[in-house]
Amino acid sequence: MKEDNQEPWLEKLLDKSRSLKWCVKSYCTTCGCEKFRGHFLVLLSQKIGFELPAQTGLRHRLNAISSDYLALCFKETVKALEELPKSSLDKHDNQALEVILIDLYAMKLAPLVSLSQPYGDIIKDTWVEGKFSEMEDVAMRDRESQKERAEYNSPERVKVEVRLEKSSQRKSEINAFLDSFSQCDEKSRLLTLASEELNMPLDVIPPDLIPVNPEIVSTLSAEDKDRLVARIDRRRGVWGELKEMLSG
Repeated sequence: MKEDNQEPWLEKLLDKSRSLKWCVKSYCTTCGCEKFRGHFLVLLSQKIGFELPAQTGLRHRLNAISSDYLALCFKETVKALEELPKSSLDKHDNQALEVILIDLYAMKLAPLVSLSQPYGDIIKDTWVEGKFSEMEDVAMRDRESQKERAEYNSPERVKVEVRLEKSSQRKSEINAFLDSFSQCDEKSRLLTLASEELNMPLDVIPPDLIPVNPEIVSTLSAEDKDRLVARIDRRRGVWGELKEMLSG
């Protein structure tokens, strides 16, 4: 970078911030890059020729700058970034430029009524336009990710997932029951159907597995018969046939 007194203000800022080891970590939660950002604003105001507001704190100062001057700051920063020799930038410089771009991106929201050019015309075909495009792509992906997370964690989807999970679990339980039930002899199946512990709906049991042998039915206790009759309720077909045997 140039070393003479005519060194561009942005290069001066990068040189000074590097030599004094100012923090230029974007989104720093410790110092917020206050020294770098504050000096950036001072050099920018000197270049444009306006007096910075007396407020303390960078955010208060920015809020107090008129929209006309913010528009000029925007235009001058775009120009300085475009003219900056990019080939000689090191890691510190690139981090510093990222901080500037973040502030510049926020600054573009300021009204540019004092300039005949909207901000889109100012950055057209510049290095800043490409960087803004990258930032907007990242922001769009972040918004999509946030939307997907919100939809994934929505109460409605969670309820559906719970229902599906319960349904899947219930299907597994029914399949396991039928597998075991089909291996039993007729008397064991009949005792299972009459058992107090039965927690399966009768409708899941295939008709060919329902025992309707009168001799086996007659071996059930009166209590088991009454329970199974109540369980069969108004079902017809093979279940109706079994109910008649139980009630006979």
